[in-house]
Amino acid sequence: MSRRRAQHYSKQQSDTGIETRLALWDFCQCDAKKCSGRKCVRFGMVREIRVQDHFGGIVLSPQAEHVFVSPSDREIIQSKGLACIDCSWARFHELNLHKLHYPRVNDRILPFLIATNPINYGKPHTLSCVEAFASALYIVGLDSDAEYLLSKFGWGHSFYELNSELLNEYKQTKSSEEVAECERRMMVEWSKKEVDEHEDDNIEDEDSNESNSKSDADDQHIEDNDSCN
Repeated sequence: MSRRRAQHYSKQQSDTGIETRLALWDFCQCDAKKCSGRKCVRFGMVREIRVQDHFGGIVLSPQAEHVFVSPSDREIIQSKGLACIDCSWARFHELNLHKLHYPRVNDRILPFLIATNPINYGKPHTLSCVEAFASALYIVGLDSDAEYLLSKFGWGHSFYELNSELLNEYKQTKSSEEVAECERRMMVEWSKKEVDEHEDDNIEDEDSNESNSKSDADDQHIEDNDSCN
């Protein structure tokens, strides 16, 4: 990125209330009308960068494999920024991501979190761009920027409400390895909670069926009595 473009970008960021430099490579694999990343770009909170532009910060990338965003990334995010590769992570192998200019040592992925965007509500590991940006910012302790981003979306507040326990646990770690360990523990707890809720739903369904059966039997008894009169 040229010095002039960087200066313009820094001014644009300060005008929007976001302190962190946020950037986006958009590979146009999603619905433009529903893309939260493009909405952030339109609001001036995120800068769309070209394939040939250099970026020196942390990058949320499907190529990161097992290197998680952690509080240890805060310094580099504050000094050089945070970027997201906006593509279908199930189809990223179709893209020439090797052409992007950034240090591959800065590749990161996010730990277990649950989406609250309208398309994937309640699904783990299916975050929108704005949820991904906000998650990384929360984890490294840049809460005000995360909250500002989410405030631009009607459903944004629900993301922190649903994931606050997870985010606060990740925030207490010191490294990618500790985030990985924390994720394993939190996923076990989440899975157990899902099983318990499923069992509770089954019990409620059984109680409802028994109640309906009793009601049907009572109705039949009344009808039988009526027919005798």
